Amino acid sequence: MFGTSAAAVRSLSAVFSAGAVVVFFDLCKLFHGRRIAFLAVGIIALAGAQLDVAQEARCYALLIFLAIGCADALVRIEKIGPTPRRLAALVGCLLLGFLTHYLMAGFAGALALYALLRMRGAGRLRALGAIISSGLLAAVIWGPSLLWQIRHLPGPTPSFLRESQSDRHLELTLRRVAGLPGEYLCGESTADEIFRQQTGGDQLLTDLLVALAVVTLILPIFRLRRRGDLLIWVLWMGGTIGIVVIADLLGSTTMSGYIRYTILGSPCVYAIVAGWDWPRRRVLRDALAWAVIVGLVILAAGRVIYGPEPKENWREAAQALDSRSGKNDLIVFFNQDPWLAPGIWYMCLHYYLPDSDRPWLLLREPPDRTLWRQLNSRDSLWLVGVHAETTGGLLLPGWRVEKVIPVSPDTTICRMVRPAM
Repeated sequence: MFGTSAAAVRSLSAVFSAGAVVVFFDLCKLFHGRRIAFLAVGIIALAGAQLDVAQEARCYALLIFLAIGCADALVRIEKIGPTPRRLAALVGCLLLGFLTHYLMAGFAGALALYALLRMRGAGRLRALGAIISSGLLAAVIWGPSLLWQIRHLPGPTPSFLRESQSDRHLELTLRRVAGLPGEYLCGESTADEIFRQQTGGDQLLTDLLVALAVVTLILPIFRLRRRGDLLIWVLWMGGTIGIVVIADLLGSTTMSGYIRYTILGSPCVYAIVAGWDWPRRRVLRDALAWAVIVGLVILAAGRVIYGPEPKENWREAAQALDSRSGKNDLIVFFNQDPWLAPGIWYMCLHYYLPDSDRPWLLLREPPDRTLWRQLNSRDSLWLVGVHAETTGGLLLPGWRVEKVIPVSPDTTICRMVRPAM
């Protein structure tokens, strides 16, 4: 309805991210009171991970909004009582969450366990009925598509998710998990940079991130006997972060190293940081929470001044390709990884070059003899792919790499010059 520009497509995430702040206030107020709720929404509104997903044309801002809406509806049923409107809100948010991302399944399990442990009487039965109903509706609506996807998925684990150092898998997984709270607060790239710098003053920042992980991911489990209000956050983290970590350990994968797989657990960290009951003096507790908020304000100001961390720079890559390539040049998209079709790169570049009249070629395997003769009729080729500067020599033996245009740490565009005859 609002167009296909980058701003129009991304605006939906911004709307849902802002809506999540409002609903998160109500959820935290029900559990911890108005004072902590204000601190919690100050954190979620400024957290780096939330600013990232609010600017992406992806589903994670919507997913977080729906999860918070589910939790808010369930807690209102628990504390105020079941009404048709609250039950409908629980079913609706959970159903839409299932249809948004499969990560909602673990979260739904956490909600069901919370209802079993905390709720009583008719409220518990109706809440569990609502959760089960939403799951059945999602299975009916999405089931055929899910079966089709399962049959057509490529075979082994994607290369980017395989653990490269299998002998250190447990250690590396724990390190990735320890960095998650810092990533939720500071943003994925900022926390990664701190963890990679292990010398000098940066070691203090690394220790702070580890301490933050202990306080937010481990200590709440041991505080449940005294603080029942932490149960929702502990179960929530178990159904989102915990499931991803278990999958990593069992499958030797690195999903916990990509924030998008655990982002659904981020609201728990914000609530725990805002509502932690140490130290005993409330003034000092509030001072710690406000210190976190001030730090997030500084990081957010840095984003405004210096811009966000760059991702795949398709806009500038398309402009550079358009200005440097000739009308007779052929643009070749090549990749043999079954999990990453070369058509993805074509769509990214074509979005910024919609009127380009240059010929394009999509390759999933090296060219045969007929195609090879056609390629040799060109003066130059532009190869787009993962590490194209090294792939080019294997795909086009004899052709020489003359120019490299970086797109991301892995993806490059290379100008290949025809070998001398």
